[in-house]
Amino acid sequence: MQQHSHQTVKQSVDYPPVDSFNNIIDNKYTLVVLAARRARELMQIEYQTGEEFLPRKAVSVAMEEIAGGKIICERNR
Repeated sequence: MQQHSHQTVKQSVDYPPVDSFNNIIDNKYTLVVLAARRARELMQIEYQTGEEFLPRKAVSVAMEEIAGGKIICERNR
């Protein structure tokens, strides 16, 4: 059984830092909903294709996409 150091686990949970989204997303609730929706999309694509292409957990990939500007939140008002 392989053990992970606390630092490794903490780094993966905290990256990218939630505060780095302040200029991208108006509040943390919106960030969580957007990341969850995108993560579901990514998992659905994997399920439909039958191929595992995600290098990390879907939520981590979604957060990185949002931080990188690949996913944009548009409000319907």
